[in-house]
Amino acid sequence: MSAAVSAVPTGEIKSVAKRKRSSRGEETRSRINRATLQIIKRDGMRGVRHRAVAKEAGVPLGATTYHFKNIDDLIVSAFSYWRAQPAEGSNPYVQQILGFLESRAPEMLKAPAGRVALAREIYKFTVDYEVDQIENCRDSCIVQLAFYHESIHIKELQQQVFDYWQIEVDNLIVAFTALASPDPEAEARICQSLFHQLEREAMMKGGDYDRDKLKATLHRYVCHVVGVEFTLEEG
Repeated sequence: MSAAVSAVPTGEIKSVAKRKRSSRGEETRSRINRATLQIIKRDGMRGVRHRAVAKEAGVPLGATTYHFKNIDDLIVSAFSYWRAQPAEGSNPYVQQILGFLESRAPEMLKAPAGRVALAREIYKFTVDYEVDQIENCRDSCIVQLAFYHESIHIKELQQQVFDYWQIEVDNLIVAFTALASPDPEAEARICQSLFHQLEREAMMKGGDYDRDKLKATLHRYVCHVVGVEFTLEEG
């Protein structure tokens, strides 16, 4: 007795084929996005051209023009892809300082000695964070700065950059709320601006950046924020 063989419905076959094409398309887009980021790290935005990206990604030139209508579209997509990587809020230094401030700052702010101890801890956290960003996350910093500057010229990129900055501000608002700031959002934006400037200067100077000057700047800033004085040797 022969076993009956059920035919696969035509609609199901088409659905499977469509999913495979979609999967291949997404993989190609991912390769192109990764290649774009690599070029930005190495050559800057001026190196982002369809031909260069296709070569870096190992895909036909037509693949870049098929998936992205122009260079601006490609750059916006690359930023979205970069943003989808682990967020700023997952940085261990960010989590440590936020956790510390939320749990300890209210009590430490009550007495002069506690404020000094709090300032020292904040100073240590901020130095560790900035040195890590500059020395261990250089590629990421370069990519960030490149996108920030390019957003001046690409309208579609601007909102994504503003959204990304807001994530940073939201984390800092938590910190300044714990520090009992009368205006946590304003303080958050000042802090963000300082950090961006320190990182921008360090990226431009490369290995010649002055770590002592960085530490001195952060020391003065923390003294201002907490409203105390402490020496760098003690900090």
